[in-house]
Amino acid sequence: MKLDLKWVFKKPIDMEHKGYILLDYISKVDKELDEFRIYPTFQELSIHLANLKSVQDDFKYIELRESPDEIDDEVLMYNILYKKISRYSNEDREEIKIIAREAHRKLKDYFLIAKSIWSIVFDSVLIRPFNKEFIITSETKNRGYLIFNYKDESYLYEFTIKKLNNKFDEEKCEFKLIKKNSYIIVKEEVDLSNNLVFVAEFNEDFPLEGCLLSITKRKVMNYIQQSIRILDLKSNEK
Repeated sequence: MKLDLKWVFKKPIDMEHKGYILLDYISKVDKELDEFRIYPTFQELSIHLANLKSVQDDFKYIELRESPDEIDDEVLMYNILYKKISRYSNEDREEIKIIAREAHRKLKDYFLIAKSIWSIVFDSVLIRPFNKEFIITSETKNRGYLIFNYKDESYLYEFTIKKLNNKFDEEKCEFKLIKKNSYIIVKEEVDLSNNLVFVAEFNEDFPLEGCLLSITKRKVMNYIQQSIRILDLKSNEK
């Protein structure tokens, strides 16, 4: 069940009724986290907590300009709008705030669990450059390849990093599966002299979709950003 951001103030405004709605959503969250599928649950919990806090404190709800394209897309600043909740009696307003406060308390526990699982998976994923001689710069960072083995299969992905918003300096990494086979020879698939290639290693007990692949995207971006910072520091020292 995907929980609408307006759920907390949709009629009927009744604590028991809202409790059942929240229980349905928590059951879905429980199942996903039990299977270590942290996306999109982790992102959903983050936006729901922010939304409930806004309802409780300012009687405003969050609306997204655009729905995420992928399950692990970050909720970006430019995509968030705060809208006033209107046309409610004082009694209903107070009841909505109480419901929001109670829901926030319950969902925060699950957010902390999801965050712990996210950290465990993040620490289990290792990435390294396949072609170590390749120099990562602002000009060469935006496209490359990723190779890894998972459950006796080899995967080759192409990744692209796109600028989403200049104001907030926000970027997005996208993966596209190029090849899946029992064995892939990278040198035969990719021109190593002109392309950045990463190798990933991780715990195969975790699911690939909604977990390892999403974390690997973030690891790739972190590695590239840190490499560019180090290169800039060295240039400035000279």
